[in-house]
Amino acid sequence: MKLAVINNELAIVTPEHGCYYPTAEIAKLAGTPLLGQNNIDIAMDGALLNRMYDALESPEASAFSKSLDDVVYDLPIPVPPSFRDAYAFLTHVKPCREARGQEVPQIFYECPAFYFSNPAVMKGEGPVKVGPYQQDKLDYELEVAVVMGKDVEDISVADADQAIAGMMLLNDWSARKIQAERELPMMMGPNKSKDFATTAGPWLVTKAELAPYITETPEGNHYDIDIRALVNGTPLSGGNVNSIHYTFAQIIHHIAKGTIVKKGDVIGSGTVGGGCMLELNLTKQLDNQWLKDGDVVELDSEILGSLTNTVVYK
Repeated sequence: MKLAVINNELAIVTPEHGCYYPTAEIAKLAGTPLLGQNNIDIAMDGALLNRMYDALESPEASAFSKSLDDVVYDLPIPVPPSFRDAYAFLTHVKPCREARGQEVPQIFYECPAFYFSNPAVMKGEGPVKVGPYQQDKLDYELEVAVVMGKDVEDISVADADQAIAGMMLLNDWSARKIQAERELPMMMGPNKSKDFATTAGPWLVTKAELAPYITETPEGNHYDIDIRALVNGTPLSGGNVNSIHYTFAQIIHHIAKGTIVKKGDVIGSGTVGGGCMLELNLTKQLDNQWLKDGDVVELDSEILGSLTNTVVYK
């Protein structure tokens, strides 16, 4: 199921029919009125999802159908308790480092790397307001993220996938001038180069919906999902989630060592290979091209939807 928030209302999206349904109305049809649940709660309730699937097929459901025309998606989940973003695609890490004359450090192959960012700025579609401090060499990052469906601590790789509520597209907006000049030399961060904007959505896609695209392995689930990024309608980046070096199960296992990962926490994959202007500039596929005021950035996937944002200088 594709779960969204539209006009501050929980929604079930059926893009194949060009419409959505208020979740509250479908839950009533299913005989299980909502009692304050959010999309994470719903995604983790398999029995409720099955009843709502059945309700959507009933003749009564059509009375609640609304057009997707001109819809702007809100963040499909509550503001997360925390946001961690990994660095899990060797297909991104290696070209960037090689272009700088660097090798991939051995530690990359020993455990997943990640950083903490600012959950307070996470939002869905619409304008992304960028202040003067972050405008120079502004960049997008083409990623996916999973949302935790329950609290975990010291969870095994074998159990970690069961703690995931669903997946969504993620754009980890980045100010590359700050990152290069003020963070990399200090070996701290990222911080101010990342903490001003993160967009995610448009839907929380449930595990049942993702099942046809999953390959189960001892290292965790791999997802055969194509994703791409367009700037002002021009495709610049594309990749597949299955090229990830570390699975989400491995990432969750690592970050939960000796600590609690909370229900609602968002965990990003890191940038897919070729998935940002930094890499495209370093590898000479772009010539010093960066985002500017008014640019429209779209992350797109047949499975995960389309997430569109416009750069607005403050």
